[in-house]
Amino acid sequence: MQSKFEKFNELLQELKIETAQNLSNRDLVNFAQTSKYHLALFKPVIDVRKLLHHVTRGEHDAVKAMLEKDMSLFFKRGVVTDCSGREFENISAFEYALWALDKHMWAAMIACIPQNEEGRKVFARLIAQYNKVNTDGVSYKLNGKTITEQHFDFKNTLIKELQTHEDLINAPEVKNSDVIDIQWREGVGAAQNLLPMHVVHEYCSDEPFYPVPKFIYQPKSSKQFYIWSTNKVANWFSVDSK
Repeated sequence: MQSKFEKFNELLQELKIETAQNLSNRDLVNFAQTSKYHLALFKPVIDVRKLLHHVTRGEHDAVKAMLEKDMSLFFKRGVVTDCSGREFENISAFEYALWALDKHMWAAMIACIPQNEEGRKVFARLIAQYNKVNTDGVSYKLNGKTITEQHFDFKNTLIKELQTHEDLINAPEVKNSDVIDIQWREGVGAAQNLLPMHVVHEYCSDEPFYPVPKFIYQPKSSKQFYIWSTNKVANWFSVDSK
């Protein structure tokens, strides 16, 4: 670590912070622990990364605890990679919740805002973030491609693959069960792996999909699901999940 950053102390403080933005989480934390000075210098960067991590993982209690302690985190931006491998740069935690269409998360975040003049100013700045997402969208990298969209694209991912699966099942000609099975695993399965965490929680909750739920209440936070073909429980984002 020392050799990697041997010239770091020669930089101006502003350049040190800018350089820190390009470090991995592990390098950033390790470097911050080298001295009290570096810990204080990098704490704002580390805190926003922690908040973004909690938001992308659907960890409501951790998000609320951080925002109630430091309201300025609403406005800070950072980098984060979500569980599907999307790499976001220069994004706020609230903007990620908006992009993910995670109503339970943004409601929990808004509930942290005090009902006073300071709170009204915070809310006004969040409205500006909302308008920015609606106007400019959110950009991220996935599999080497840069994608910009106002919110997670259900239509061209999960809905598209489910419709393809239904069309294969309902086709008038003789059905090829192997093709149907492959499409279910590689088409629908790949689309499910792209889902934001709050949708994963809905899939993994105890509430059945029939009759169709109203999706009003926050589901149990779980990333495990039952595989009927193997009679085992698997983690949603595991490389072995099918």
